[in-house]
Amino acid sequence: MSAAHRTLAHMAASNLITVVRLFDGFKLCMTAGDFLVPLIALRSLFEHIAALHSVRSEEHTSELQSLRHL
Repeated sequence: MSAAHRTLAHMAASNLITVVRLFDGFKLCMTAGDFLVPLIALRSLFEHIAALHSVRSEEHTSELQSLRHL
């Protein structure tokens, strides 16, 4: 695994951990009856999911390109 792939894997893992923590915070605040903080957490959650999706798409595209060069 190249250094770029390792960096990409670390970034994806970090992003996934953030998504899980934001979702847990969202559920906790909703259970407590707070409605403002969960909306903020939900917005951040969507932003991190979108970033994770773009990282995964980029990784997949780069793998396909490297296979074409073989």
